[in-house]
Amino acid sequence: MNPLAGIRRQPGQAEPEWLQIQRARRLLLLEGLLEIQLGGALSEAERSLIEYALDAVTHSDDGTSAERLATPTLSLVLAAMGDPRAWAHRLAGVNYDVDQFAADSRRVRLALERLITGVLGGIFDAPTAATLTVDFEQPGAILDLRAVRTSDQMTAMAMTCAQSWLEAELTRPDAPPRVCLYDEFALVTRHLGLIRRMREQLKLARALGTENILAFHRFSDLAASGSADSEQVRIARGLIEDTGVRVSYRQAPGSLDAAREFLGTTDTETNLLLHLRRGVGLWKVGLRSYVVKHQLSSVEQAMVDTDSRMRDNPENEPRELTDSEYEARESAAVGQVR
Repeated sequence: MNPLAGIRRQPGQAEPEWLQIQRARRLLLLEGLLEIQLGGALSEAERSLIEYALDAVTHSDDGTSAERLATPTLSLVLAAMGDPRAWAHRLAGVNYDVDQFAADSRRVRLALERLITGVLGGIFDAPTAATLTVDFEQPGAILDLRAVRTSDQMTAMAMTCAQSWLEAELTRPDAPPRVCLYDEFALVTRHLGLIRRMREQLKLARALGTENILAFHRFSDLAASGSADSEQVRIARGLIEDTGVRVSYRQAPGSLDAAREFLGTTDTETNLLLHLRRGVGLWKVGLRSYVVKHQLSSVEQAMVDTDSRMRDNPENEPRELTDSEYEARESAAVGQVR
């Protein structure tokens, strides 16, 4: 896959707008990945080197027509970073010595090299012509990243690269209306560069005809992404506030305060989140709230059964508990809420 693959120009979209969006999403991706790799924010020289190298690869700053701009890859960007002849002219107006600039920005070159040759090496560095494509004639497509889940940081980087490649496919003008599910959303929120990038992408959802689903386990996971007033927590809260439909299942007591913060629930709704039965969710659609029991078919039950390995006989088909079985298991507090 090539996470730097270009998005298609939409019908009626002005060329400057298309080029600006294209460049911005690539810069956000590179900056986010390298901030994770380096474990902190980038310096101004490091950000500038990323920008210079990307522009040198695409030829966007030398008068090349938009239809002939090259598609970058991570390896091409790395090569451009190490070639001052490709970007030294950008420093002429800021009185920055080329050798000093190269020394000040060396960290990102090393970090990008590790990214390309490390655990993710060979997965996200393919030329565009050799990358996978999504067949919209099929019911759906799943990107399984379990093989690269060596750490939360690595998972977040793999998720972001895969997401970027997938978005390039989803933005094809001939693509039908579609649903895109992002699992483990809380991992992305821990990294400021990545959550900034996701925010920019979700802004285009209506224009692209995509419905985005952000899935995570607990609201406390989002609150733990940073300090209470950190930018990543504010962005995560804003994305949830902008979401038209919010579905919440039973929450642990320690997550109730965070759920109230992110959802804006009333006291009754917050207390209800503590006692919801399995398969019952609190739906907030706009300003209205509903308690919804989700019914599963026999096919769906098998698909979502994550406890099969915990049973004595894994071949036993999972089934939904009856109301009487639920009532036997629930505490008196649940009966009071009902």
